[in-house]
Amino acid sequence: RGSAQQQPAGADAAAPSQPSLADLSEKERKQVLGEFLYPKIEELLKGDLASQGSLQDTGKITGMLLESLDHGELLHLLESPLELTSRVEEAINVLKEHYEATQAAQQ
Repeated sequence: RGSAQQQPAGADAAAPSQPSLADLSEKERKQVLGEFLYPKIEELLKGDLASQGSLQDTGKITGMLLESLDHGELLHLLESPLELTSRVEEAINVLKEHYEATQAAQQ
């Protein structure tokens, strides 16, 4: 019977908000965004993109996105499944090219 309002479970789990990120250092922001992106990328690699990428690359792809995009773009990826899928596909292609080039150089 308290007057405090209860938030529904998981209300804060969707994506970090801009104000909360603004209070963090650059490194901490990347960490928080990575923690939200990683499971979404993992789900893509288990589902829609399973034939294209490997679950073993989840961390690499997450890192690639964190390094190449600014905070606004990263937040957009968390809110837009289609954009995230597109960016993950791009990262998979870059990794494939890298793996092929590395393999060719070793022969």
